[in-house]
Amino acid sequence: MTSSTRVISITACLLILLGLITPGAAAEGGSVQQAVKITAALGGFEVVTASTPNDNSTPKVINAQCPAGKVIIGGGAHLFGTTTGIALTASAPNDVANPPTQWIAQAADTEGFFENWGLQVDAYCVDANVITYQLVKAETLNNSTGSKSITATCPAGQRLIGGGARITGLIVNEGLVTSAPGGSPQPTTWTASAYEVNSGAAGDWALEAYAFCSTTSKFGLITASTPTNTASPKSISLECQQGGTVLGGGAGISGVSGNYTLTELYGETASQWRVSTQKILQAPANQNWNLSGYAFCIYHTYTPIIIK
Repeated sequence: MTSSTRVISITACLLILLGLITPGAAAEGGSVQQAVKITAALGGFEVVTASTPNDNSTPKVINAQCPAGKVIIGGGAHLFGTTTGIALTASAPNDVANPPTQWIAQAADTEGFFENWGLQVDAYCVDANVITYQLVKAETLNNSTGSKSITATCPAGQRLIGGGARITGLIVNEGLVTSAPGGSPQPTTWTASAYEVNSGAAGDWALEAYAFCSTTSKFGLITASTPTNTASPKSISLECQQGGTVLGGGAGISGVSGNYTLTELYGETASQWRVSTQKILQAPANQNWNLSGYAFCIYHTYTPIIIK
C-alpha cells in the first residue's frame, strides 16, 4: 500500500486563514509549482500626496484628493520636521462624498514648542468601478470627556478591508492612540481611541471611526508588535510579501493611557507600511508599553510550493 502527503507552504496556509485562497486551490497541481490567481491588478491604482508647509503653525489639516472618476480605498499620514510634542489627530477618509474621494490628515503641537514641522497625507485611489465597499462611520458624543473610544462595525456578511480615525471639534490637546482593525478570524471592526494630553484643554471634542467593509476576499491583513518596555519613540515597518501592494493600515498603543500618541501611519514604499508613536514630555518615564501595527495588502499572484 502506498500513501502520499501534500505539504503546503506556511505562507499558503496563512493565505487560507485570511481567506485569500481556498484549501482546494492550495492543494491542486500535484508536484509542480502552481500559480494561484488572487486578483487582477487594481484598476487605475495611484497614490496622491499632499503636504503642509514646514512651519510652526498649529493645528495643521490637509486633504489629498483623488482624480475624477476615482475613489478612496485607503490612506495614510505622517509628520516631518521637528516632531517632538506633535500628536496625530486624524488619518481618515473625508466623508464629504459617498464613496469618499479624499483622505484627511490632522495634527497639533501639544507642547507649545513652536518648532517647525509639517504633515503629509497620502490618498490611495482606484477607479470607481474596481471594487464595491460600504463605508461605516461611528462617532462619540461631542463633549469635554478626557478619553474617548469608538468602534465601527461592518454589516453581517462583510469583512473589513481598511479604516481610519479622526478627532473633530477642538484639536489642540488631543492625540490618537488607536486606529486599528479588530475581529477574528476575519477583521470586521475598526476601533479609534484618543486622549487629551498634557492635562487637556477646555473645550468639546469628538472621535470618529471609519470602517471600509466589503464582501471581497482579496485583502490580507498582516500584524506585528514591538517589545513591551519603556523605550520611546517606537516604530514598526510591515512588509506585504509575495509581491503584495499595501493599501493602508493602522496601529494601537497598549499598556498606558494618555500622553502617548501616534505619529505615523503611512506607506513607506508600495509594499511597506510604517507606524510610529512617541510619548509626550509629561508622560511618566518608567511605564512599560508597546506598539502594534497592522497593514492591509492586496496580492496579485501567489505561487505556493506543493509537494506530492
